[in-house]
Amino acid sequence: MTDLPNKRYESQTLQNKVYNQKEVFDSTKFMVELMKQYEDVKDTHYDYINQNITFIDTKTNKGYIAKSTFKLNVKDEMKDKDGCLLREVITEIIEAIPTRVSEGVDYATKVNISVSIEFISRVCVKDFVMIQGKVFKLLDNNGIGDAILYDPYTNQVIAKCQCVFVTNEMSYKL
Repeated sequence: MTDLPNKRYESQTLQNKVYNQKEVFDSTKFMVELMKQYEDVKDTHYDYINQNITFIDTKTNKGYIAKSTFKLNVKDEMKDKDGCLLREVITEIIEAIPTRVSEGVDYATKVNISVSIEFISRVCVKDFVMIQGKVFKLLDNNGIGDAILYDPYTNQVIAKCQCVFVTNEMSYKL
């Protein structure tokens, strides 16, 4: 992996924080690996997906706080008889990605309170798919993000997601 530039951009927050691209990259990678060891989800479907996801890269830019790219290794049991991803797999992975990106930015676990998923096209997938997640706004207790799941061989978008999330400590107040 090449060294990332030490870029800094103003984020989209009320606090006007500045995020360092290398720090966000390192912490997102750490959070993905940490979730693979999380005891509360061992032997669940969520754990199965966690074990098959790989963090690829993170970018920062003026239009968003962070954009992270992930690779999901697709197993046969994740596909239907036509070779397309099952909707429950799409739903589970795509709704988790924006919060995962956010957790890499500020180390605080998140819970989605509003999720909108759009299934774009049924695509027969091969051995893996790519997911890009972005965080647009990140305040003290909440944030806004989105994700796109696509087939890297054809660049066809399979699904899109938009979500609003809160920090885990805030979820009990809802």
